[in-house]
Amino acid sequence: IGGPTVGIGGRGQSAAHWLSEDVLALPVATLGGRDLADLTFRLHTAAEGGISLDGTTPVLPEGAEELELVAEGTGLPEDLAERFPHLAGHVVLRLQDADRADVEAALTGQLVVSATDADGALAVFTGVQIPGVVDALFAEGAAERELGVTWDARKRPTVALWAPTAKDVDLLVWPDGRALD
Repeated sequence: IGGPTVGIGGRGQSAAHWLSEDVLALPVATLGGRDLADLTFRLHTAAEGGISLDGTTPVLPEGAEELELVAEGTGLPEDLAERFPHLAGHVVLRLQDADRADVEAALTGQLVVSATDADGALAVFTGVQIPGVVDALFAEGAAERELGVTWDARKRPTVALWAPTAKDVDLLVWPDGRALD
């Protein structure tokens, strides 16, 4: 995403946290003292990555999508504040008009939160951390599965992997007794 730039909060960082299907949290400091009510927030998604910044202008690759985020003030909802006490005082951003399928699709690509001020100037441009939302959406199903290598009665292995945001997984196996080099 690039290095720090004066005036653009969160640039060069992954300061936003996606915590549940529709809630993201952003540190107040990324606003740079700007009034929350004067900012318009968006979540940019790119399935194959490629979101960047050219000076102060976001560059979105072909196929990138933009989802509306509504700022609801500071202080996480109680249930999320209990799960993420270190984020409790962050700005709450609520995802609009996206269902679970939209969220799952977004989680497999690059994610950036941006905010513009009333004049259209870029105020925030930061990456998004996703462990909270991944757990919220997928952990219960994973807890019911046996993960890793298991062996059947005929001593044949089965491998189960939990990687809900992976687009591709390669499993490398070697015949018994062979070196791994």
